[in-house]
Amino acid sequence: MRKLNRPVLTICIIFGSAFILAAMGCGSGSSSKPAAAAGGVDQNQNTDGGGVQAEPVVQELPPSQITRECSATEFSQLIAWRNLLTSANSAVDASKGKKDNAAIQSAIAAVKSCDSEIEHHKSEPCRKTVVTRISTEIKYYDQARILKDCKKSTDYLVKYNARPTKNTDPVVVAPNEPPVDNSGAGTVGGGVVEQPQNPNNGGGAVQSSGPYRQCSNDEFSKLTEYSGMQSKADASIKNLGGSANWAYDSNAISNSALTVKSCETLIKYHSANPCQRSILQPDGSKLTKEYTGESLRARCQTARTYFYEFVQNTKTLMFPNAELYLDFSPLSPKIFEPGFKNQVSGNCLVENRTENTIDYSSRQALIVDTRGFEEKMLIMETAEGLLVQCYGLNVDGPFSKRQIVKVLKEEQSDIRLSYKLK
Repeated sequence: MRKLNRPVLTICIIFGSAFILAAMGCGSGSSSKPAAAAGGVDQNQNTDGGGVQAEPVVQELPPSQITRECSATEFSQLIAWRNLLTSANSAVDASKGKKDNAAIQSAIAAVKSCDSEIEHHKSEPCRKTVVTRISTEIKYYDQARILKDCKKSTDYLVKYNARPTKNTDPVVVAPNEPPVDNSGAGTVGGGVVEQPQNPNNGGGAVQSSGPYRQCSNDEFSKLTEYSGMQSKADASIKNLGGSANWAYDSNAISNSALTVKSCETLIKYHSANPCQRSILQPDGSKLTKEYTGESLRARCQTARTYFYEFVQNTKTLMFPNAELYLDFSPLSPKIFEPGFKNQVSGNCLVENRTENTIDYSSRQALIVDTRGFEEKMLIMETAEGLLVQCYGLNVDGPFSKRQIVKVLKEEQSDIRLSYKLK
């Protein structure tokens, strides 16, 4: 075999190396994933190993583009979400980055609420304007802002592969209701219960031989999901003892918040769309359960009562699904002539600015507005126009109805407030 001379051998090595490098470059280009566009996210990338995709990069809407005021229901849900998130973030901080079951459970409740609020406010951004004698405060709620607020708890769950499956169902308008704008229709996991349909008969409602039609599979699935929430909430509240011994508990308030949100939506829906379901029992028999507005009210009364007693607020004690009443029985007087202005209990002043005599000698007063907390006051206005102003309210930060009553009692003001659940 003839030996190649040195110049020829050198040329072969150079060209051979170039060919190998070119082949490697082509192979690498064909097998690697394309880089994500600037400002975007690789949609195949998982954040927790559990199939949860990375959050898309979204920008906060400029304040000038968020002109719609949040409805009362929307803001009530945002308060519940914020309370869950505050509790979860505190638990995450207390865990100091270590795996903690209590922190994980609290974060799961908060992140589920986050998903629901994000999905709603993605298409329904809103703002809340609060005007006081001192200043005007505006808070904005859109997808990006809520995502940012939820980052701590979400990242903690992702770290320990515990992030719940994201619910991206669109908000569905409840039957016979206008689209969600100022109505603030409630949601269950991001969407209200849809009109019942039977997948086997072209969408018609399933009929039943009992007093109500048979619940559809979709309805019963949502009712079953709610039942699990309620059982968990009732158990955490039961651990606190009787209602007279109730105190604020982060787990109880988190569990009851989720239950109340789901239950109140189901109450509204099944009041107009009652249904029943035959459930197979362990002994082989069948038990028919009815789902009406009244039956659901009874089932979640404990969770709703606890929630409204202890849910944390910063601006008001008013809720769209719970009426607030003031009991005048321990106060004197109970009949107020036009122009009346005097103290009735401790540091509480009552004023009748109307031209009518207002009589609460045999009934409680429906409260239609509460305010003044930023100025260490509780100002209440009744449906008849009576003004009740309690001074020296020693409350800093978020508060509950139960806490307000306790603080006033310490100031020798016997102000008895109660909620009537709608």
